[in-house]
Amino acid sequence: MAAAPAEATRSPSTLRPAADGRAVPSRPPSVLSAYLSGQSLNVRRHLEALRDFRRDEFGTGIARPSEGHIQAVNQLLATLRRPLTRAVAQLEDVAGRAHRHPGPGAYAQVLDLKSRAHDRVRAIEKVWDFYFELFGQRQSVYGEWLVACDRIALDCYQHVYMHLGSARSIPAPPPFAYMRTGFSPATYRRGIPLRKLGRQLNPFPWSNCPTTA
Repeated sequence: MAAAPAEATRSPSTLRPAADGRAVPSRPPSVLSAYLSGQSLNVRRHLEALRDFRRDEFGTGIARPSEGHIQAVNQLLATLRRPLTRAVAQLEDVAGRAHRHPGPGAYAQVLDLKSRAHDRVRAIEKVWDFYFELFGQRQSVYGEWLVACDRIALDCYQHVYMHLGSARSIPAPPPFAYMRTGFSPATYRRGIPLRKLGRQLNPFPWSNCPTTA
């Protein structure tokens, strides 16, 4: 029996019809096209990873952050994510056009947008990591100490607000304490721009307690 033609032994997914009806191998996908689509996909995944926090992921004890603290931080993250969301959508659009109409100019635009989007990702990651550590400390051996510091700070607020001469609600969320290496404590008040937060306004006051004797 005669050997089957080489074309017949190929997987059907790798064949395409030619002008004369013969089946010929399809062209392999472009490495450059895969690279372009991968750039926008990677940044999209970074954006989705910068998720909101949930209170239940920091334990169930008395020391865990309040719902007010969680909501305040999530609102801050939402503010920071907005320009990144727009950048990701723009990158996806430009990458799609570069795939349809390839050229040096289109590729350069994709790389430029990717670089700027990643800069935003890194900036938001710093804020996300800061609050992840801030809240995560409440699950450590320092948790009860820290919540005691919270109560002392709140007592200070109550003492001041009770002697203002006119009724006024204590701002929420209340102060929040955390541990930090160093020799001296520091306090950061509410509503001021902080470099740690990408120059965004601090949503609630927090103070660090030095761990170095």
